[in-house]
Amino acid sequence: MQTFKDSATGDLYAYENDVSVVIDSNGVSKVYAPNGMQLNAPTMLQPYTPPAPTAAQLLQDAQAKQIATLAASFQSAALSPVTDANGVQWNGGESSALSIDGAIRLAQNSGSTSVDLWDYANTKHTLTIAEAQAVAAAVGGAFQTAYAKWQTLRAQVVNATPVSAVQAVVW
Repeated sequence: MQTFKDSATGDLYAYENDVSVVIDSNGVSKVYAPNGMQLNAPTMLQPYTPPAPTAAQLLQDAQAKQIATLAASFQSAALSPVTDANGVQWNGGESSALSIDGAIRLAQNSGSTSVDLWDYANTKHTLTIAEAQAVAAAVGGAFQTAYAKWQTLRAQVVNATPVSAVQAVVW
């Protein structure tokens, strides 16, 4: 990668190594594609070497990358199936817990003593209200545990220095 700075505007330009930038003795530049065609580019380009990132920039970049990695881990953990006391797997996540709670309320409002729920494999189960509440609590609890862990780890990353300490915070 070749980097140039337009001496007239201060704008930076980067070209692949196979692009030719010719600067004549008067400082006028011409840029050519690999096939030899002249590209429409500023005429006052000068070679430029960007400054090395500061320690603060490197730390900020590492924190952003680690937070993104942890966010993906949280999503995976939060949406993982939850196994109840009977060995049945249920869809994980906050929306699943809220859906089960809604089904329970609808059943109770209609006077029913049972709730139909579909498990992770999309198999229908008819549960008592108490059984459905236990499933909702398990699913909601798993989500809350994952969320609490995500918040704790995120705070550790935000407060960590140096970069190696940021990278050491893992799910």
